[in-house]
Amino acid sequence: MAHRFPIGTQYLDRHGKRADLCTVTEQLTTRNSRGEVVREFYWSTHPMLGAPVTDHDVVDVTIARGVGALIAQRLRDVRSPADLRRIAAERIADELGVPTSVREACVSFAMFTTS
Repeated sequence: MAHRFPIGTQYLDRHGKRADLCTVTEQLTTRNSRGEVVREFYWSTHPMLGAPVTDHDVVDVTIARGVGALIAQRLRDVRSPADLRRIAAERIADELGVPTSVREACVSFAMFTTS
């Protein structure tokens, strides 16, 4: 099973009351003794007080939600009918390099949170 998000993917993650722009830095896979994939997870970094902080054990659902939140944040500036906002959301997803396997879910999440 391949990782859904490439290294370098940016997403918003909530740490307490603030949202940080995080970047995926590592893709990790845990396998059992038979070579079967047990779990996949990521490492990501975000700046805090000028120093990079690394989050270990980030799952792909967190990144997918964060990519949707990042699209929604940029979409809030678009003031147009829903169909044009969807097109704008898809363009933002293209600019962010969102993988096609999760693009629809991220765009739908962004449309839902900004409606």
